[in-house]
Amino acid sequence: MTRPEDDFDTSAAAALIQRTTDDTQRSLTIQVPQLYAGWGVAWLVGLFVMWLSVRNQEPYSGPSAAPVILLSVLLVAALAVTMVTIVRATRGCTDTRRRKARSSASPGRSGSPHCT
Repeated sequence: MTRPEDDFDTSAAAALIQRTTDDTQRSLTIQVPQLYAGWGVAWLVGLFVMWLSVRNQEPYSGPSAAPVILLSVLLVAALAVTMVTIVRATRGCTDTRRRKARSSASPGRSGSPHCT
């Protein structure tokens, strides 16, 4: 009769633990480049369209309503991308760890909440 202790492979168990740790860390990491891309596109496109609307105005009267509305919509979309990214990365974390993860999404931080 075989005992369960005889079939235990420590190297396979260690590999399983490492793989699980890597998968968990990858799923909990806030994708900071994705956040930068969302905000960058919003600001660049919105301000470019606004610049085009006031270019060659004689006399200058300011941007029309359409570019202002477009910039506002793009910024709200960037905020939505940020919220979705952070909520996905911190789903299942305790409140304290969620706050720490949100603060790690700020520029210059690693973006990893370490919720396990």
